[in-house]
Amino acid sequence: MIVGHFVSFGIGGADRASINLVKGLELSGISQKIFYSDTSMPGRTSDQDAMQKLISIQSEYDSLGLEMIKLSKTEDLLKHKIDILHTQRSGDDEWLIPGLGQLARSFKIVETNFHGFLKTPADYRIFPSLALVTSQKLLLGKSASIIPNAIDSPVTRDNLRKELNLSTEVVIGRVGRSDRSIYSKNFFRLYSKLHTDSTILWLGASAQARNDAKTLGIKNIIWLDPTVDREFVSKVYNTFDIYMHVNRLGETFANTVAEAMYHSLPVVSIRGKRSYPQAQSELLGDSRQYTESKKVFVKNSVSFIEDSLLRKKIGQRNFVRAQELYSLSTVSERTLRVYLQVLSN
Repeated sequence: MIVGHFVSFGIGGADRASINLVKGLELSGISQKIFYSDTSMPGRTSDQDAMQKLISIQSEYDSLGLEMIKLSKTEDLLKHKIDILHTQRSGDDEWLIPGLGQLARSFKIVETNFHGFLKTPADYRIFPSLALVTSQKLLLGKSASIIPNAIDSPVTRDNLRKELNLSTEVVIGRVGRSDRSIYSKNFFRLYSKLHTDSTILWLGASAQARNDAKTLGIKNIIWLDPTVDREFVSKVYNTFDIYMHVNRLGETFANTVAEAMYHSLPVVSIRGKRSYPQAQSELLGDSRQYTESKKVFVKNSVSFIEDSLLRKKIGQRNFVRAQELYSLSTVSERTLRVYLQVLSN
C-alpha cells in the first residue's frame, strides 16, 4: 500500500493533524508520499494579525525524509503511483486541490473533514468528533466514521520557568493562533474575576489580545511569539500549571486542549458560539474541566489554582486519556484500518 498525503504548511489544526498522522503512519512502516502545491504555502488572510510573521511547518516535513512532490497542477497526481490519497480539509475548499473530482483516477480518496461540508470528492470521510457529526447532522456508516486527530507526545520534560523568571506562582496557559474569528476577549474578562495570584503565559497571541489585556489592566502576563519549534512548544506547555481554553467559536476538535492533556495539564474550558460544534467536552470527558457557565468556569479555575494536588490528579488523568485516545499510534492504527477497508471495497 502506498499512501499519498496532500498537505498544507500552515500552523492550523488541520495542518498539525496531517503531519502528526504522517508521523504515526511512518512508525507503522507504511509507504508514504507527500504532495503539495502553491496553495499549500501559508498566506495571510484578512482574519489574521497583520503584525505577526507568517511561519511554515514545511521544514518539519522535510526532516521526516519522505518523498516530497510539488504539484504544478492537480492532474500531476496521476503521474505517481499511490493507492490512497489522504486530504485534510473543510469539505468546501475545492480551491485547495482544484479539479480533483474530475480526475480519471485509480486511487481512492480518504478525507479528514473538519467542518462537515460535503462538496469535495471523497470515497471515505473521517470526522474528528461526534460534536461535529451531531452539529452538522452527518451520516456515519460504510463510508464515514469518527477518528480523533493525532496528537504528538511531549518532546521534553523541561520547562521555561527559569528563563522566564517564574518561581512558585501558578501559571495560566494559552496557546492559539491570532485569527480574529477564534479570539475571544472573554478570556481576560473571566480571568479578571479569579482574584488570585497567577501569571498568564500566552504563546501566539494577537495584537488584539495584547490591546485587550492593556485596556483591562492585566499586567501579569508574558507574551510569546508563535513558533514551529516543537521542543520549545513542549517546554511552554510544561511551564503551565493550568491550560485555560476560551474560544470565541468552540471546536470541531480542540488540538491545543488535547496537547495540554498530553502534557499532564488540567484544563478549564468554556463553550463558545452556540451554533458552532463544541468538541471540548468530548475530548476531556470530565465535567470538572468543561462548562457552559461563566460562573462555573471561574469556580473551577479558582479550585485548580488553589489546589495543587487536584491539578496533579486531573493532569495525570488527562495524560492517560490523551495517550489512549489521541496518540500517534492509536490514531494511525485506526486510520490504517480505514485504508484497508476502502481498498477492499
